[in-house]
Amino acid sequence: MSVVQANPGAAEADRIWRRSASPFDKQLLIATVAWMRKLPRVILPLATAQRFPRILNRLARSWDAPHMLDGVFKELLHDERGGREGFPPAIYSELLQLHDYHCWLKRKRAARRALARSAQEPVAAQEKA
Repeated sequence: MSVVQANPGAAEADRIWRRSASPFDKQLLIATVAWMRKLPRVILPLATAQRFPRILNRLARSWDAPHMLDGVFKELLHDERGGREGFPPAIYSELLQLHDYHCWLKRKRAARRALARSAQEPVAAQEKA
């Protein structure tokens, strides 16, 4: 196949640019299993763990970096490249549940920060007086 190709289809372009699978893509990493143990049981992504361990490995790596994780979820849940099949319903549902849980945690952290700031403001005002 020639390096220069006139406008390959989406599937062909995806195949050309797709990275080769790593051995780490085929099984859950120890860190991923540890991350999964911290999740509420009702949202454990067991179907995803079986079919797409690489996705959970990626989510686990990004979990403590909320802005990075937002990008990972956006890429997984919204097809921006076109011509892709999408996930089976059970997998998509698990990913949505994880996304919702992540969003809930972000709101909870933001509320705690706001509460901490508001608790410090009266002290700072008293110190100035």
